[in-house]
Amino acid sequence: MSFKAFAQSTVHFRLDGGTNRWWYHPGTLNPWWRASDSWSIRRPDINDGQWGIAPLNSGATGTVTRTFAVIDNNAHLTMDVNDAEFQLKSLTFGASASSNRILNAVGIGGINFDTEIANLSTAIHTFNVPIIVGGTAVIFNATAGTMIFNHPITLGANTPTFAGAGNTTVNGVMSGTGSVTKSGTGTLTLTGANTYTGTTTINGGTLVLNRTAGNALPAANSVEVNNGGTLRITGGPQTLASLTVNAGGSVVVESGASLVVTGTITNNAGIGGLVIHSGASLLHNTANVAATMQRNILSDNGWRFISSPMAAQPIRPIFVPAGTTLPTDFDFFRFDQSHATLPWVNIRAAGNALNAGFETNFALGRGYLVQYGTAYTPLRSFEGTLNQGDISVPLAFTTNNTWAGWNLLGNPYPSAIDWNLAVRTGFADNFAYIYNPTLGVGGGYETVNGATPGALIAPNQGFFVLASTAGTFTFTNAMRTSGTVAFKSEPVVENMVLRLSQGDFYNQTTLALLHDSRWERDRNDALKFFSFNSAMPQLFSLSADQVQLAINSVPTVNQSSEFTLGLRAPATAQYTLSLQTSNGSFDQRDVFVRDLLTGAVHNLRQNPQFTFHATHGDHEARFKVSFTQPTTVGNLPQGTTAIYVYNNILHLNFSSDESNRLLQVFDISGRVVKSQRLQDGASQSIPLALEMGTYIVRITDSKGVATQRVKVK
Repeated sequence: MSFKAFAQSTVHFRLDGGTNRWWYHPGTLNPWWRASDSWSIRRPDINDGQWGIAPLNSGATGTVTRTFAVIDNNAHLTMDVNDAEFQLKSLTFGASASSNRILNAVGIGGINFDTEIANLSTAIHTFNVPIIVGGTAVIFNATAGTMIFNHPITLGANTPTFAGAGNTTVNGVMSGTGSVTKSGTGTLTLTGANTYTGTTTINGGTLVLNRTAGNALPAANSVEVNNGGTLRITGGPQTLASLTVNAGGSVVVESGASLVVTGTITNNAGIGGLVIHSGASLLHNTANVAATMQRNILSDNGWRFISSPMAAQPIRPIFVPAGTTLPTDFDFFRFDQSHATLPWVNIRAAGNALNAGFETNFALGRGYLVQYGTAYTPLRSFEGTLNQGDISVPLAFTTNNTWAGWNLLGNPYPSAIDWNLAVRTGFADNFAYIYNPTLGVGGGYETVNGATPGALIAPNQGFFVLASTAGTFTFTNAMRTSGTVAFKSEPVVENMVLRLSQGDFYNQTTLALLHDSRWERDRNDALKFFSFNSAMPQLFSLSADQVQLAINSVPTVNQSSEFTLGLRAPATAQYTLSLQTSNGSFDQRDVFVRDLLTGAVHNLRQNPQFTFHATHGDHEARFKVSFTQPTTVGNLPQGTTAIYVYNNILHLNFSSDESNRLLQVFDISGRVVKSQRLQDGASQSIPLALEMGTYIVRITDSKGVATQRVKVK
């Protein structure tokens, strides 16, 4: 079969064609007409009058002439592009094609064009059809309305331009060795995993990369953004080989998105040329990159740790108001562990004057404690040159100090860091401690366990660490990772989580199984930090050497294991102890909680909530948690006596009243430093006036002797 050659012409989809097919065969309907002679034809690209037509690539011979196809009506709003790869010069939706239309591929249906696909209407035209770019300079022109391409677009070696004031979305995959150019004022959105190997150039409008689980552009792609163009990253993580932002161009990494540039970033547009929104991330290795990085700090009077990703970020006026007299509705602190009684240093001095000894810029790798009242705008911007590479931070350690070794560090990069990849040998434990003002409703500390992979700390985030001695810690690019996290991310391990709640507030402690840990406090245990909110109940466990822990890691868990829990009660009230989660070895057993004050025993596996009464103050060793039910309940052994020290006051909680008990306190050499007979009562508080150190408390009564090692801090 052969085709009759005809002059290049314009063909229109007929309003009265009687079919939604692009090619009506077999049959006598002719859905198209040719403008030059009003001849009715059966398909838009080739014809032989009213006679038979073979599909392309079917062995037919003759000259094929690409036509200018026009759809300028609202007939057949669902079209079948059927049974052929239609070769067109262009496809235009006219202004009268004003209703939304869907084009579906049927059989081997596809569209091959070498000049332009244009939408001159205000409607949305959706292509569920493969597209082949058949020319070297093809234009996807969303002049006014929207075009959506859901099937693959084959570029070959060609470079299409996406233009117009309207918007285009490509959900399919663009492939080939060609490149892509964005021009005009509209928006091009890419959601697929495109594979084309050329470059990407943005000369105007906006290119949005919105693939939610990886690259919308190939990782080897290089992107150039020119005057009037914008690149927006809304998904990811998106990896690029290089990124160039020229004057008048801009790149925006949206909240929740992540951009990774493995090669060079060149930003000739200044701090406005690269903007990283709050909750976004940039992973790069180029020095001297100007940028703006935002952080949303709620104006709710909540306490938060922050840090700067910039090399020289001024504290004022963005984070602290300007002026000689500071308002009282905000706070901005640094932490200095050398101050024995009050380690928090305020930027506000007496009389609300500016503290002259406070630094003017954020210190590299340091965290700060802030809170802002309702009068402040939540969104704040770090502006300047982004940090990258090695950043060394001195670690302070003041001997014989309450806060010895505690240092408030801060992630210095515009990307998250993985605490598992940090060199933590200079720290007393594996943890980073982050304050979350909404944890447990009222606020508290979260922990990041550096011993487990994927322990992420967000950009702009400050965190506490405990140094073993004075030294230096170095942040490195090797610690950096893509992805985003609000505060931190920590993998789930084999553990059991218990919660103490009162009213709307709650606090939790974790018992974890880690075979290389010890029963005494070690680097696998997270110390207990108390909330800045005095109304928060606090729950902790005690290690074998009586250290208060938020996470208590132990080497074994079996039927005879037993743990001690303590609490801080903000008020005299009813409290609830509950089992939140358990897994692994902790999930295979009953969980009994024994109240050492009242003698009550409760099975949290049968009923996960245990309600009890507590007086205001600290109860250092109120509960025992075990996996075997106690053999007796009413006649508790002497070992159930709760003995602890807080603020140099010895607190004693007995399971029953008894008169004439003998209290003896020994120092570590065995010398008696205090001895007295106790008054009647189940609970007593006795001032000690002892120096800091470790002591042995012994209680002798008619039931026997109870001893407890305590620490005076």
